[in-house]
Amino acid sequence: MRILKAYPVAAKVKGEGLIDFSNLSVLIRDYDIEYSVDGPVDVERVGEGVYRIRAKSGGRVTFRIVAYGNFDEYSVEKTVEVLGG
Repeated sequence: MRILKAYPVAAKVKGEGLIDFSNLSVLIRDYDIEYSVDGPVDVERVGEGVYRIRAKSGGRVTFRIVAYGNFDEYSVEKTVEVLGG
C-alpha cells in the first residue's frame, strides 16, 4: 500500500501529455488501472500502463490503481489536472 501512495504521477499536464504507470509491473504483481474523466478530456491507452491525455480546455483525470493481495485489495487515486493547450 505504501508503494501505491508514494508512486509519482504528474500533477498537471498542459494541453497533451503522457502518464506512465509501466513501472508498476516491477513493484506490484497483480493490479488494474481505471480512470474517470471530469471535463472535455480525451484519454487513450497507448501502451501497457501508458496513457495519453489531451484537452483543448481544462479538465481532470482521476486514475484509480487497484492492487490485489492474497485476500484483499488496495486502491489509491491519483488525480491529474489538465490545463488547456
